[in-house]
Amino acid sequence: YNALTTGQLPAASAKTYGFERSDARGLLNVAIETQRNGAAQMISADVQAQVSDLTGHAQPIALKETSENGDVDYIGDFPLSGSGAYVFTLKVTPPGRTQPFVVRFNRDYVID
Repeated sequence: YNALTTGQLPAASAKTYGFERSDARGLLNVAIETQRNGAAQMISADVQAQVSDLTGHAQPIALKETSENGDVDYIGDFPLSGSGAYVFTLKVTPPGRTQPFVVRFNRDYVID
């Protein structure tokens, strides 16, 4: 997983995926990897994401599944309400599992 601003995207990538380039919009990128025959492979899964600021204001992030050269990623953007730390919660349910893996991480954003 990775979180950045949409302003950090190359213009061509932003256009391809339909994102507005801005330092006031965040972008979440998630990839799910498994081992098959001793090699890493990115796979599709049910991925849900939420972002909140430190005051507890939470919002879901609508993710789009993308595929390039057989690699699957999930990307979505969200508004940034200001500079500070943001907390991300991911719920990932790979094929064959009934319970999701839950991942939480923080990312600091600075908005000029």
